[in-house]
Amino acid sequence: MGRAKKDGRRVNFYMKTEVLDLLERYSDEVGQTKTEATERILKSYLEEYFRKAHSTGHGHLNPSGLKTMWKI
Repeated sequence: MGRAKKDGRRVNFYMKTEVLDLLERYSDEVGQTKTEATERILKSYLEEYFRKAHSTGHGHLNPSGLKTMWKI
């Protein structure tokens, strides 16, 4: 029997060395892969961002339907 498909998509981006060094240090200290650490950090940050945008009423709906605090 084969492996189950992963629920996600591959992401490729450039990261400053200083930030990557911090991510590697963090992931080593908490025992997570860099992918796990990045997912959890981003999820936590984005959930807080949208919670604040919703609670303060400073957000607006962009074309994708997501609430944002800044008008771009």
